[in-house]
Amino acid sequence: MVGASGLVGTELIKVLHERRFPILSLSLFSSRSSSGKIININGQDYPIKSIEEIDPSGCDIAFFATESDISKRYIPQFIDAGAFVIDKSRAYRYDPQIPLVVPEINGDQISSDTRLVANPNCITTQLVLSLAPLRRLSKIERVIITTCQSASGAGHKALEHYLLPEKENPFPYPLHKNIIPFIGEIRDDNFCEEEETIIKETQKIIGEMIPISVTTLRVPLPYAHSISVWVRLENEIGLEKIKRAFETFPGISYRESPPPMPVLDAGKDEVYVGRLRVDKYDRSAVMFFTVADNLRKGAATNAVQIAELAILKGSIRK
Repeated sequence: MVGASGLVGTELIKVLHERRFPILSLSLFSSRSSSGKIININGQDYPIKSIEEIDPSGCDIAFFATESDISKRYIPQFIDAGAFVIDKSRAYRYDPQIPLVVPEINGDQISSDTRLVANPNCITTQLVLSLAPLRRLSKIERVIITTCQSASGAGHKALEHYLLPEKENPFPYPLHKNIIPFIGEIRDDNFCEEEETIIKETQKIIGEMIPISVTTLRVPLPYAHSISVWVRLENEIGLEKIKRAFETFPGISYRESPPPMPVLDAGKDEVYVGRLRVDKYDRSAVMFFTVADNLRKGAATNAVQIAELAILKGSIRK
């Protein structure tokens, strides 16, 4: 595991244990500043080595929870050594030759020949899962969303600043008692980097150029992302039928009361959906609210599910 000292890396280790993933040995790597540190999970100590000590020989699976430049530098070495690689960075997400996978939706893109899979942005994973039940019922004509993304989505320093506002602020504006109305660099057209990411990744995963309008907000919460979703369907579908579609779709937990909220649903693997209703001015459009833990299904759990699927597909050598 490369990037083991970060929020996603630490969560990955927890999820591997929780899901009883078959591990013969686990090697952890991070930056030189984290070398020698110990991560303790379920009473077991895991020492962190410097990334400069990486040796891919004999590795079956490599998880990368790093920045894109690190992924691009080291991933080819693991592929050449015969490893199956899951990358959480954005380095390969837009590459048409590399699957961008949410197992419940497009896991069939992984085959025995697959060597590298990109793990989507955490908010994208949450969105595509919440749209998937609707796509089984009708073609989607239009999507409009507003996201409320927690501090932990921006990493360790951002979470520390949320918990201790006197700590260094990695955001361009204060997060404490505030909402920052963009995430990432703002482009010339006044859309921000995160909004473009969500659109591109969603369209790649579902394989359709659905028109998606996005506003992303960074909100003063520690964990879990929320999305307010408006979807116009080609056909008018009754609410009960839509509700059943949510209730029976893998990875989705539909709940009317209490509605999904970060305070209730952080720390869980499901994507929670609620507040389902029909738009009063467009009977073909439905609205709902969704919450998911950005470090769990949004990142670590999805990556481990990819690895589990790769074992079933024969992508990982015996």
